[in-house]
Amino acid sequence: MIERRDILRTAGGGWLAAGALPSEAKGAAVAAVAPADRISDPLQPLTRVMPERGAGLVNWIRKSAGAAIRSVADVLDDTPSIMDFIGLTERVAIRSGTSRADLSAEFRAAAATGSPLVVPAGVYNLAGDIRFTGHVSIQPGVQLRRLSGTLEFAGGLTASPGAQIFFGYLDPHVLVDSRSTPEGWVDWFGDGAEAIETAHRVFQTARLGPRDYHVTRTVLLDRSHRQVIGCGGSAEGEGGTRIVLTGPASANQAVVRLGTGERAHVLKCARRLNVRGINTFRDGATRPAASGRREDAVPGWDIRGWYEGRLEDCFDYGSAIHYRIAATVSCTVQRCGGVRPKPGQGGSAPDFYTAFCIGGHAPAFGFIGANASLSVLQCGCAGGAAGDPSRVGIYLFGYIGDTWIDSFEMSQLEFGIYVDGADRGGRTLAELSAHQDVRVNNCVLDAVLHNAITLRNLNAGAGLQLRGNYAALNGTGEAILVENSEGLVTIDGADCIANSALENCGLRILGSKRVQANAVALRDFRVGVEVRNSAQLRLTPTIHRVRPGGAFAVQLEGASRSYVAPLVDGVAGAWQGGVAIDANTNYCEINVSAINYGAFVRVTSAGKLQVTGSAVDADRFGSGNLRSGVVG
Repeated sequence: MIERRDILRTAGGGWLAAGALPSEAKGAAVAAVAPADRISDPLQPLTRVMPERGAGLVNWIRKSAGAAIRSVADVLDDTPSIMDFIGLTERVAIRSGTSRADLSAEFRAAAATGSPLVVPAGVYNLAGDIRFTGHVSIQPGVQLRRLSGTLEFAGGLTASPGAQIFFGYLDPHVLVDSRSTPEGWVDWFGDGAEAIETAHRVFQTARLGPRDYHVTRTVLLDRSHRQVIGCGGSAEGEGGTRIVLTGPASANQAVVRLGTGERAHVLKCARRLNVRGINTFRDGATRPAASGRREDAVPGWDIRGWYEGRLEDCFDYGSAIHYRIAATVSCTVQRCGGVRPKPGQGGSAPDFYTAFCIGGHAPAFGFIGANASLSVLQCGCAGGAAGDPSRVGIYLFGYIGDTWIDSFEMSQLEFGIYVDGADRGGRTLAELSAHQDVRVNNCVLDAVLHNAITLRNLNAGAGLQLRGNYAALNGTGEAILVENSEGLVTIDGADCIANSALENCGLRILGSKRVQANAVALRDFRVGVEVRNSAQLRLTPTIHRVRPGGAFAVQLEGASRSYVAPLVDGVAGAWQGGVAIDANTNYCEINVSAINYGAFVRVTSAGKLQVTGSAVDADRFGSGNLRSGVVG
């Protein structure tokens, strides 16, 4: 903004004090006017405003090509200032930051004009309610300090980002018309939790700059039809936006709660609240949950009571749970991640670590699950020195219906994706109305230390589909474990690889029904597929091993009414044999066509199918079993 003093100097006129300039605005402070005939020298510098001369008689032209000549008065009329309503002495104090006067009367006089106003740099103390109907432009260096009352900007507000403007003006003491000013900065209110919440409530879009915002309690984001947008960057402080939780709260509070917390009424949730580009940082170790339960650990983001919202490009650093999600409807979490490099405070309770904790022990809103149509897309996490020997990438528990996971990526944890449909007491949910529909597709589970995908305690109404997932197992355990499942589990197109020097299994099915595994590639496992006490299975895996030392590629114990047709291959001596079954397996069909006995320790077709250590030499064998396909 051009100073009035500079305008006159540029125009070539005499020096004219800024406070002495004329203004047509009602209530402006104007210096006394001396008659023209009392001035002894008409050529002396202009020091007073007079009707015959002054700003209206001084020409001015902008130093730009094509600019037209205007009078200084005309230029000043374009930029009315709050200083037009404040006396000279107080203006000096305002600019120097020493003003202690209550300027609310002057501000109200300026606001009453309804004209656009500029607020120059300085400290302004205000009491009482002030309402601007014209646009207000706040220059850098302004401090509006609240003594009492409310500030309302009904005609629009503009200011530069990055610096605090409002001191003591927090929600509900500052009001901004969303149609004229839909977007504002947290920095205008400070850098604490109250500042973030005020910007979120005042503006439809609240922006956070590339800096740290230090908070000592959980930040609440709970308003509908809002956006909260940061600058992304690194959670470790290398640029970007960070909300840093410090002090005692860092041990047991969430950094951010997203949503109203509502579980019963959808319309009481925060609707279409979208958050993007924010890193949460926990400056302290978490305290393990006294309950000793994984889902009760301390989250970075506590998400509940959220409707038709999106959380994108966020990252959590240091929490026991990065994202705990329950009681949401039609929401999406995309490109979010986290890491926990340090363990918690220790103690007798387990120090659980879970990147994404999704579900609940009760349904929400009268629906089938704790979340209704929740999508987790392109999210991820990686290792960290957490004090938990059972770290999990995604944990789905209890009422898990309507959860869709796609393109999740993790590495160096004991468990990749762990689904447990049991109630709080560990029992499979009896209510068939709580059918557990889950999709897990196109995920990358790398360097897993125990189980890549675990599906447990699923009720008869469950419908789980795994499609196109990649799992690399670098420890003992299973690439895919299905245990105590009564629902429909479909595994399509998985690609699983293991450390061939370790004891491990590609697909293990225990006490389950109605499992299909189609085009599942299992490489370098000691056992390709193991089935125990399970029924109504359809298994057509591809099992391959590049070094000797494998057991039987497929092992069936107590299997019933199932179809098994594996493709088995490998280097010479890779396998002891193809399919081994026990005496309790019944009513199963075993197709041996695609089993290459050249990969066996003993190169003979007798090893393709064995019952309790003996080769099967008839198509009908055991209790209702059938051998099919090419035998030789």
